[in-house]
Amino acid sequence: MPFKKVKYQVKEPIKAISFLQNKLGYTNKQAQKILSRLRVVQNNKIIKPGKNLDSGEVEIYEFVPITRGLKPLFISQEFAIFDKPSQVLVHPNGRHSPYTLLDEVKYHFGNNANIVNRIDYETSGLVICSTNKWSEQELKFMFQSRDIKKKYLAIVKGKFGVLGKEIVIDTPIKNAKAQIGVLMTPSTIEEGGKQCMTKVTPISYDKHKDLTLLDIKLLTGRQHQIRVHLYSLGYPILGEPLYGQDYDFCESYLTKTLDKQLRLKQTLANRLMLHSYYLEFRYKNYIYKIKSKQNFNFDIV
Repeated sequence: MPFKKVKYQVKEPIKAISFLQNKLGYTNKQAQKILSRLRVVQNNKIIKPGKNLDSGEVEIYEFVPITRGLKPLFISQEFAIFDKPSQVLVHPNGRHSPYTLLDEVKYHFGNNANIVNRIDYETSGLVICSTNKWSEQELKFMFQSRDIKKKYLAIVKGKFGVLGKEIVIDTPIKNAKAQIGVLMTPSTIEEGGKQCMTKVTPISYDKHKDLTLLDIKLLTGRQHQIRVHLYSLGYPILGEPLYGQDYDFCESYLTKTLDKQLRLKQTLANRLMLHSYYLEFRYKNYIYKIKSKQNFNFDIV
């Protein structure tokens, strides 16, 4: 289990955050996070931020990484790149998440390593992790400044556009404030939508399966941007469990009770057919061009 209850002895009363920093070696940010997420318990009481620890035993829920054998695709001194399989969480969504990509990152590179960019649970492909706090800040800033080029592959039902001809989708999107999960929706700037741009090029069409393989360039990085933009054109990605589905279908997917055969029948796949296959960026005077090694084509549908 990623989160393990570890017991420590407190010799004398001390501020909880000081104990985490000075005795256990956590940074201020890490210690604040542990306390704010209610992971420190003493005498069966949760120790909240700003509180003290008494002398005696204290229990702390610590992230203890495990491995399932996933190794980095690329390693440098400052960062590494993983080729994430579909249906693996990037970060734990609670104490009881059995395994996430963060496990592998910290297993291979230690407690100061962290994930820099996120992709969805069912999206496969490239994810960058930093190996130290300095590179984490630098790489995150590069993503925010759009200095890292990202390309995806997606498979949709039907014949999309003209092969080789790029289509630009620049519809703003905003949070739909749905009753379940996080859903985005096409909008306008006046309605609170955020500007975003997706470039889509159909690169192959299988007439027997009536499927189109799309090459996608992200110029912005809004949540669910590709999924919302393709759905807004009437081409939801194969396996799409949220956009274009009714409330009951979405709820059963999010609660992990969705029947696989029903999903296959309704969405034509049992995973989201979206894959992050290419990253390009300059870091410390070197240009990196990284490609995924996973097979992503019509044969996997």
